[in-house]
Amino acid sequence: MINSDGVILLIEDDDHQVLFMKRAFVVAGIPNPLRVAADGQEAIVYLSDKRRPPPALVLLDLHVPRVSGLRILEWMRQRPELRETPVVVVTMSIEPDDRRRADDLGVAAYLCKPVDPEGLRELLESVRI
Repeated sequence: MINSDGVILLIEDDDHQVLFMKRAFVVAGIPNPLRVAADGQEAIVYLSDKRRPPPALVLLDLHVPRVSGLRILEWMRQRPELRETPVVVVTMSIEPDDRRRADDLGVAAYLCKPVDPEGLRELLESVRI
């Protein structure tokens, strides 16, 4: 079960998807603070900040501007402090190569949008943090 004190980082550029995820957190009763990075570069800056602990979980869209989701994931896996951070891909991509690459990089789950609030809650409960 996810630590309710841990921040969840949502890397998502679509404002409607961000709003949906925020609502899904409320509906599902997920108490974790949600931080949003609207593009890959913003996510890397957030994750590089040594003044804060790594997020308890990253929810990652693969198709974000500036730095792609897969590149962010590769970057995270190269850093000891982020290597074990659970990442759940939440994307519209159904490309087998995207799925294979994400799996190779050790994602905890791969979800295709849209995600329902109950499914999100069940997923977060199943992710070991």
